[in-house]
Amino acid sequence: MSLGHVVLYICDEAFYFSLEVPELSCFYTIGRVLEGHQFRLGVPRTAICLDRLQKNSTPRQLRPDSGQRNDIPLSSRPPARYLNPSRNLKFTQTNPPIKMSSPIAFIIGAGKNVGLHTAAALKQKGYQVAVGSRKPVVDEAKKSGYHPIAVSAESPDSIKAAFAQVTKELGPPSVVVFNAAVSVPPPVPADPLTLPFEAFKQHTDIVVSVYAAAQEAVAAFRSPANKDALKTFIVTGNALPWIPAKFLQVMGLNVEKTAVWRLMELLSNAYAKEGIRFYYAALVGDQGGFLSDITKFFTSGPQHGEVYSDLVTRKDQAEWEFRFTEDAKQFKV
Repeated sequence: MSLGHVVLYICDEAFYFSLEVPELSCFYTIGRVLEGHQFRLGVPRTAICLDRLQKNSTPRQLRPDSGQRNDIPLSSRPPARYLNPSRNLKFTQTNPPIKMSSPIAFIIGAGKNVGLHTAAALKQKGYQVAVGSRKPVVDEAKKSGYHPIAVSAESPDSIKAAFAQVTKELGPPSVVVFNAAVSVPPPVPADPLTLPFEAFKQHTDIVVSVYAAAQEAVAAFRSPANKDALKTFIVTGNALPWIPAKFLQVMGLNVEKTAVWRLMELLSNAYAKEGIRFYYAALVGDQGGFLSDITKFFTSGPQHGEVYSDLVTRKDQAEWEFRFTEDAKQFKV
């Protein structure tokens, strides 16, 4: 019987070695890298801690083509001895390391209401969460267990750079939440064209940024790392697209939300066959329009977090225009 090959795994921030024995089609966990040492592939000079394999311990079985790992049977007692593999065993590295990582979510517009409550809900579901804002409070975000990203939601270039950073530092996200908007009222509410062109362009810039984020998201969703992941893109919306256009003081926001609303419908129809879900999610009142007390939106973070995490983790595609009420229940149109 041949000695087999050493395979390096990364699990729970620790490095584990396994010995693959081809004749038995199984793997045996034999130890892990000593704390404070380094291991370089192809240079097996690191000391290895060989945990005792009890007679009653069950070797971890793995079908060669499954790619799935079970719990590693490591002794809870101190290591029996240290070995220098360069003297005791002949190691060959023939398999690349397998990284066992959590799914990744990227929130653009991680404010203290919807954004951070959604981040908390996704973190609770096991996601690594990148929180994007114009000026992130880095220490506070890291202390809460998030990955801070500087991003301007009005700049497509900034959106692209932020996705590149998330992918480089965490990996390609399988969940993207666009939770940013601009609302600039015209100086004379009854005369909407008094809104300066530059201010109106801020609204259309958001639309272009949503488009850019959707492009980057689909590229990330199609990456091999997300082959089996649930892939979801959510935009935080409101009722403006389907109510009568009579609120002149929010003309710019109306155009912004209506354009994004239609874009989500188009993309939902286009990418459903790939299992990619696009949603325009909106908190609505009892009649499906605006809340009777619009100020309640500013304390609706917990409801948004609950609804968004449910949309992200559900197996099927819900309605792309997803309206929900203050109790976090879907409003049926």
